[in-house]
Amino acid sequence: MIDLVGMKLSGLNFQLVHLGDLLAYEGPLLSHCVDQSDPTDHYLYKWCDVDDHAHRWMIFKVTENELSAFFRFETTLLEMVKSKRFVYFQDKNGEFIFQTILVSIENIPDAYLPGVDSGFEEIGFEEYAFHLKSKFRKTKTVSKTFKIIG
Repeated sequence: MIDLVGMKLSGLNFQLVHLGDLLAYEGPLLSHCVDQSDPTDHYLYKWCDVDDHAHRWMIFKVTENELSAFFRFETTLLEMVKSKRFVYFQDKNGEFIFQTILVSIENIPDAYLPGVDSGFEEIGFEEYAFHLKSKFRKTKTVSKTFKIIG
């Protein structure tokens, strides 16, 4: 696996609950999770690499607006990742976690970034993705306009 430049952590400071897989091929490639203590905190769990001991996963928080924009073809996974200041990486085998590393966006290896064409497509995504899409179908990005009076 590629060496990561970042801060080693003892673990995540939140507990993820796996809700479903958006992409899979011989196993999950992109999963949707929420924080157990705050289910309004959404995370995507993206498979990145494997060696003889573990699989490497990139974990990053996403908002409901970002998920909605993704399903409306307005943003890609790459754009969502690059909008963050940092992401987590975990090397794990089953439930055993070898390491957790906090990595700033500029230090993510190119090989681990989603492709420029990493948008939602009707073909190839799992049934759960369509369930999630229907949940966020009515969510729209809100922009506020303020009028200055005075």
